[in-house]
Amino acid sequence: DGIGFEWHPVANLWDQRFGELQAYQADKGDCNVPQRWPENPQLGTWVHQQRTEKRKFDRSERARITPERIERLDGIGFEWDVAVADAWERQFGELQAYQ
Repeated sequence: DGIGFEWHPVANLWDQRFGELQAYQADKGDCNVPQRWPENPQLGTWVHQQRTEKRKFDRSERARITPERIERLDGIGFEWDVAVADAWERQFGELQAYQ
């Protein structure tokens, strides 16, 4: 500990990416980081991986995401199914344009 040894590097990396996601959300207004986001490709990959792991968790498969992490992501408004959210927003915009 005194020399800065990381006992849980995976947990620390998860917390780091979560912090980066919070910063992205503060800047962009959502958590929908593109998978190949050039400004931080690691964050885009991480966000995609969280969605993949949540699908496994929901199917009761072995997943690397915990209920606590799901709760933390839910707490910041993380959208688990971006395709559905994107379709809804697009169709809502079309409805507004039609009126």
